[in-house]
Parts: sequence; C-alpha cells; structure tokens
Amino acid sequence: MENTKNRGIIFTIIASIASAFLTKDFLTPLLLMGKKYNDRSLTVQVLILFCLTAGYLVFFWKLFPRIFAWVSSIKLNRQIFSVLLFLVTLGIMGFKIIKPGMISGYDIDYHMLRIESLRESIRLGQIPARVNPIFLNGYGYASSLFYPDIFLYIPAALSALGFSTILSAKIFFLLIFCFCFISAYWAGKQMMGSQDAGLMTAIIYCLSQYLLQNVYRRGALGEMQAFIFLPLIVYGLYSLIFERFEKYWVMAIGFIGLLYSHLISALIAAMLVTSVGLLHVRAIFFDKARVQRIVKFTILTLGSTIAFWLPLIEQLSSGSFRFSQSTYLARYSALPLKAIFAVTGYFSGNFVAFGLPTLLLCLSWFVARKRDDEDQMQRVSAWGLGTGAVLLLIVSNAFPWNWINGPLNIIQFPWRLYSFAGMFLAVAASAMLNVIIPHDLRRIGIVMLVAFLGIHAIWVINDSGSAPRDLPLDFYRQPANTFLINNAEWLPAQTDLEVLQTRSPVILDNKSQNIPFSRFGQKFLIEPVPECIYLDIPAIFYMGYSAIYSDNAGNQIDLPIYPVLPDYTVRVDCPQNAFNGSIRFTYSGTFLQQASLLANLLFVIALTILYRFKIHLFY
Repeated sequence: MENTKNRGIIFTIIASIASAFLTKDFLTPLLLMGKKYNDRSLTVQVLILFCLTAGYLVFFWKLFPRIFAWVSSIKLNRQIFSVLLFLVTLGIMGFKIIKPGMISGYDIDYHMLRIESLRESIRLGQIPARVNPIFLNGYGYASSLFYPDIFLYIPAALSALGFSTILSAKIFFLLIFCFCFISAYWAGKQMMGSQDAGLMTAIIYCLSQYLLQNVYRRGALGEMQAFIFLPLIVYGLYSLIFERFEKYWVMAIGFIGLLYSHLISALIAAMLVTSVGLLHVRAIFFDKARVQRIVKFTILTLGSTIAFWLPLIEQLSSGSFRFSQSTYLARYSALPLKAIFAVTGYFSGNFVAFGLPTLLLCLSWFVARKRDDEDQMQRVSAWGLGTGAVLLLIVSNAFPWNWINGPLNIIQFPWRLYSFAGMFLAVAASAMLNVIIPHDLRRIGIVMLVAFLGIHAIWVINDSGSAPRDLPLDFYRQPANTFLINNAEWLPAQTDLEVLQTRSPVILDNKSQNIPFSRFGQKFLIEPVPECIYLDIPAIFYMGYSAIYSDNAGNQIDLPIYPVLPDYTVRVDCPQNAFNGSIRFTYSGTFLQQASLLANLLFVIALTILYRFKIHLFY
C-alpha cells in the first residue's frame, strides 16, 4: 500500500510539472493580472513553473483517480495503442506539411531544386546523376557529386511518375517522420528491453524542438534524413560499450544511411564514435572479438558507400571549391548556456534553444536513481544523460572553441550536436520514466507524455514562422529560381556567380556568335561543326566532362577542354580543318567514378549472396 501511494505521488508530481509547462504561456498573464509579460529569463521561467506546479499538484491529487479510472476502462491491445501513438505523433509533426503550399525554411528551395533536377535525370535516363542540369539556368551544378542524394530519388521518382515536385517532397517528408519514429522506437527498445521505453524514446525524439526546427525553420532536408539513422548510431555505441559490439551491423547501417544522406552528420558521428571508443580503449582493444567486429563494421560501411566517398575525394582533389574558401569558424556559433535552456522557438545561427521539455523530463533522474531494482534502466539512463549533457556542454561557449581550428570547423555550427544530444537524452528520459511510472499507470503516462510534448511541438512549429507558400508548379524551373543554392559551396572557387546570372545558356564561338545545338540534359550535340577556334559551352567546369569530334567518315577525336574565367565555364578547342561532322559534349564521368560504382554494386551483391547462403563472414 505504501509503495503504491509513493508511486502515485511521483506520477502526480511529473504530471503537475508537465501541465505547468504546457499552460504557462497563457496562464502567466492571468497571474500577473494583465501586466505585460516580457521577461523570458531562465530565473523567471523557473519561478513561474514552480508556482503553477504547486497549483497543479493540488488539482491532480483530486482529479487523477477519476482520469486513471476512465483511461483504464478503455480496452486497447498493445499493437493498436502503439499504432495510435505513432499516428498522433506523425500528425503533430506533419500538420503543417499537409497544408497547401510549400514550407519556407532557409534551405528548402535548394533541396527542392535537387529533387527537381533528379526528376529531370530520371526522365532523361541519365542515372546516376553527377552534375544536376537545371541548376544555374542550365549551366549545371555538381550537387550530386558532393551532397549525397540516393534517398532523394524517392521524391524524384514520384515526380517523374506525374506528381508535382512539391507533393512528392511532402510525401517524402512524411516518410522521413515515419522512419524517424520507427528507428528511435527500435533503438530504445533494444537498449532498454521494453516496448514502453521504446515508445517513449520515439515520442521524445520525434517531438524534440531541434528536429522540428530542422524541418520548419531550416528546411534542412539532408539533416532531416540523418535523423532516421542517428538512433542506430546511438544504439551502435551502446552495443560497442555494453554488448561487445555483437550487433555491429546496426552501426554500419547507421553510418551508411548518414553517408548517403548528410555528410556533416556522418563526420560528427565518426568523431563521436572515435571519442567514445578512446574512452573505452582498454576494454575494446583487449577484446579480440570486439576488434574483429570493428573491422567488419568498417569494411561494411566503406564498401557499401564507396560509390559516393571515393568520387567525392577525387573531385575535391581536382581543384578549389567555395566551401574551402569560407572563413566562417565553428566558434562563431557557439552558444551561451542560457540560449540552450531558453524557452523559445526563435532560431538563428547564434541563438538556438535545445528545447526545455526534454530537459525537464530528465529531472526524473533524481527520483529514478534512488531505485536499486532496475539495474539495466539505471545504466542506460546514466549513460544517456551523461553523454547528452556533455554534448550540450560542447555546443556552448563553455567549451574551448576559441582554441580549436582545423577539422572541427567542418561541422560549421556546434548546435548540430543537438541532434545527437536529443537522442541520448530521449533514451535517458525514457529509461527514467520507465522506472518511476508504475506498470499499471504506464499507458496513461505515455498519453500524457504525448500531450506534454505535442502541445510544445505545435507551439514550436507555429513559432517557426514557416508559413506555407503558394508556389506555381514551374517555380523551380524559372531561371531566376535555379540560382537558389544558398552559399554555392560546391561551385569552383573561381566561378563568378554574379557574371553567370547575366549569361544565357547558349554556345558561343571565338567570334561570340551563337552556335546552333541540341541538348539532352548534360549532353550537348553541335552539328554541323562551324569553322571556329574554340566553343564556349554553357556548363560549369567539373572533372569528368568530355568532348568528342566525329567526322563524316566516323572517325573520332577527343577534344581538349578547360575552364575559362570569369565564370569558370567550359571551353572546347575546335578540331583543325574540320568540315561538318559533329561535336558531342557530355558529362561522361571519370574512370574512378565508374570503377567505384561497379565496386559498390559488386560488394552489395556479394553481401546478399553471403546472407542468402548463411555464410558467416559479416554477420
């Protein structure tokens, strides 16, 4: 009896804190009797939450038994209950996505151009795309060489089948939300051995403030995809430390997904795994089985992604690009601690709040740690809370960013670590709640968790300022809009973008005369060949272009090509003594691109055969 009473008190306290947080924004003016409410400091926020919590404690102490009796009378099996929670969470995440129009995040137009360009490549049968043809008014932009886009073929294929690009993107967003939930649920369940804990992990993770701001404030489609795979990285780390890396393939899938969706997230994950590994270096490297699994993980990851990372390295080594000319340092976006804990949906490069609800849920650790009958949950919660707290500290200016120059600057913004911190703290909070909420109260606890986080999520989404835009169907094909490429990081450093914006996509000879040509994506055909010294082609120079002259007898000659300033476009030298014939200019790719693609396909086929015939080499 005493134990049941204590549990009831604990649950009532949690419900009171949650309700206080949910209602403070519209109850505070009433408590202040109409006085203007402008102070958003942490001290004032905590004081208001304390006062409201005290009031809710009295309220719930009388009302809770009736609520519990009503919820308990609803008979739902576990599967239906889980599906309903999934649908409610999905509805909260995507309620603005399904409205007419397109969201207006900072980066969304660039990513929509990527989808539109891949659609064109599918339509023309030029797969895999390397240089995306519709960018820069037809001059092309090698986004696909530098920014992984394998998953973007899903909305691009839908668009090629007849859906609008905007509708195709929205369907893809909803698919991302679905797989984020499934991934977090699976990872949480594996770490804690509890379906309820898995559900709570997925809910906390999917309704986290930073994930939603990536969707609605930033429109960061690459990072949105990365959220699917971060839970697998977190579970992979858990397996590495606590399970002798028995499920190394989970982390391999996580890294493969990151490398094919968002390169910076993959680099952050690699740094995180390396750092954690060094902290446990003795336990790891004196365990032969664990070392063998690390080798298998590395081979799996690199072999399955060689078609992306090897051509990327080749292209980066071929010249200088705008991203490498940036003078922006990560320390410029290190946050003050008060910004991390701020209650706001405001988002800028120098002020990004983590989201207070997840942090409030982690306060349950002070209750959960007193329980000595839940060793597994205690271990998971301590590990998740400690790692998440360290990551939040690194995001802040309390970390010595001013001393750091070099590789870490590639992450651009320290607050990118929020995505990893969010998953670690979601796991920690779920483990704690699983300990302190009695089993017979678990279902109502999860419902209240959805309500608590859901209302906050709706506030964050509405506060994002991402009002849907009513765009014409051809918006991303209008010449001016094909230059919406943010900082143009993957342009050659020598390219003068302003000059390029004044150019038309025409072929000019050495006399600046227009030369007739036909075009098929990134394939140009000039026939017949005029008398000329050279031809300027409307294409930005990247390694992999080729030009071939064919005479009337069928003989072929490779023509010299090279970049010219000020726009760094391609110039082709005309063949000497050429009469008629034709010139075919195309992005045929490099030998290394073709070899790495073949190697990647063979590696995947070999893995499939090994798995099919149960040859225990990689699993």
